[in-house]
This record gives sequence, C-alpha cells and structure tokens, in this order.
Amino acid sequence: MFFNAEVPASDSVTAYAFGNYSWSSGDTEFFYRAPNGRPDIFTSVPLTDQVGGERFTFLDAFPGGFTPVFGTEIRDMSLTAGAKGETSGGLSYDVSGGLSYGQLQYSISNTVNPSLGPDSPTSFKPGEIQQREARLNTDFVYPIETNAFASPLNVAFGAEYRRETYEIQAGDVASWEAGPFARVFDPVSGETIGLAVGSSGFPGLSPQSAGSFSRWNWAGYLDLETDVTEKWTVGVAARFEDFSDFGNTFNWKASTRYQIVDSFAVRGSANTGFRAPTPGQSNVREVATNIDLATGGLLLTATLPPSDALAQFYGARPLTREKSFNFSGGVVLDLPDGYVFTVDYFNIKVEGR
Repeated sequence: MFFNAEVPASDSVTAYAFGNYSWSSGDTEFFYRAPNGRPDIFTSVPLTDQVGGERFTFLDAFPGGFTPVFGTEIRDMSLTAGAKGETSGGLSYDVSGGLSYGQLQYSISNTVNPSLGPDSPTSFKPGEIQQREARLNTDFVYPIETNAFASPLNVAFGAEYRRETYEIQAGDVASWEAGPFARVFDPVSGETIGLAVGSSGFPGLSPQSAGSFSRWNWAGYLDLETDVTEKWTVGVAARFEDFSDFGNTFNWKASTRYQIVDSFAVRGSANTGFRAPTPGQSNVREVATNIDLATGGLLLTATLPPSDALAQFYGARPLTREKSFNFSGGVVLDLPDGYVFTVDYFNIKVEGR
C-alpha cells in the first residue's frame, strides 16, 4: 500500500507526504531428515540411569523422518513529510524528515529441538530482526546571475542527518536452549552420548546473539554547475560526511559536456566514492543448512559478526569502509526522427571491499 499527498500551504510553500506499508509471508522446506542418517536426532537416549530402563527416540513420532518447514513474515513501513517552495529572492528549498521500519520474523515447524527429548515442541519462533531509520534532509538551489558565463551559476547545497538501528531479538527458549539430552550418560553402552541442540534446520537466536546496534551520520554538500559557453557545460560537487562508527570522509565530483555540433556532443566525469557497512551488515547472524560433500550429511553453516568470539578464533576482522574512484566518458549523437545514440565508458576502482 502506497500513498502520496501534496497540498499548498501558502502561495509559496507546498506541504507533502508519502509513505508505504507492506506485509508478506512465505514458507520453504528444508532438507529431509532421514531416520537412518541423522544419529544426532534419532539416536535412542535413556530416560533413566538404569540398564534396561525406559528410553526415548524421535522415531516414535517421526518413523519416516521429517522435513522442517521454515517461514518468514515481513513487514515494511515508511513515512516522509516535508515542505518545499521558493522564496521571493529565488531560493528554492526542500526540507523533510522521514521514518522507516522493517521487521523480519522467523518461524519453523515440523521439526524438533533434539536435545529436549520428549519435551520438545514441533514448532518454534526462532527469532526476529528489526531495522529502524530516522532521517532529516535540507536541500537548497539558487541560480546566481553572472556575466562571466553563458548561463546562471546554479548553486545547490544541503545537509542530511540519519540514524539507523539494527536489532536482533532472541527466539523462544525451546528454539535455542541445550536440553538434558545434549549430553547424557547411556548405561547400556557406558558412554556419554548427545543429541543436537536447537530447532533442527534453523537453531533459534539466543540472548547472547541478541542485541541492538545503532549509528548516526551527518553530511553536507555543495554542487555548482553552469554553461561556461553556449556549447560547454561544467559541474563540480563536494560532500563531507561523518559517521559515528567509521569516521569522516570527503568526496568530490567533476563533470563536463561539450556540444561539438548540434547533433554531436562528448561528455565525461570523475568522482570519488565512499560506503560504510551498515550496522546490519556488521552484526548479522545467519544459520543455513547445507550438504557436506565429503559425507553426504547435513551441515549447519553460520555467518557470524566479527565481534563474535568464534569468528575471531577463525581470524575474522571488522568490516572496513569502501572507497572508490570512478572515471567515465562518452559521446551523444542525435539521429534523424528523434533517435539518440549514446556510448559511454566506465572505469571504477574499489578499495576495501
């Protein structure tokens, strides 16, 4: 659902607002858990410490094995409101603020937490992810009349403030806890055995994995453009931005276009770029089930943030900011009957990706 509204607030000011709300859900089946191929699920475990005592196995509930069904429920909403207009002196402005919210809820059914044994549920809520953003923008445009150029010097400038939060919420306890059968002594074999921990297919997010991660950043920019002559257009721009977690950066852009004849023009530009990993990218936690090519069995693989102790053990390092330099050039050819032919070359170098 979307809406877009605009109303005159006065002769020179227009108020506007736009936003959206969406909801979706989906289910997918994970790999089949065969009854004879998953001892970490279907192994018989003792319910007492006596030889010949009562035992338990998930084969009683799932004699033919089972296939977990993973589900997601997604909600997204945003709202932006602002005012725009032009002053009597010719300054155009646009001032706005916005909020956005995204929610991803996980579910998994037709599965078990093997370590809970006979007390395991068969459906779980293994966690939730939320993303929240707040932003303020101010943009201004002012043409400066000058005899030095063939057209007014167009001056655009503005500022932006943004705050974003990425939140991981823990799943229900049964989806992640290590139950009594994660490690249990078997009086028959005289050995310690155990069943897998967590809802099979997608172990729940534990309180240790949960957390809220935020950052803010602000930026200011200046953009100048003019026709130096009737055939030659030149533009330069600069932007300074400061991040609470990645420091500050200064970036620039220069562009030009020259109309050689009425039907043929050349153009080019060069600019630097910067991208800081989002809180979500720096703190994401995901678990996926894959096939172990060596054994043919199922294997849980995890994506962990660099701050996680296990990730650090394997040499994980914090994500770094990306810097880039871009150069482009091209030609524009106006053809008969209103057709336009363009050819452009792009050269982009990225560091820290």
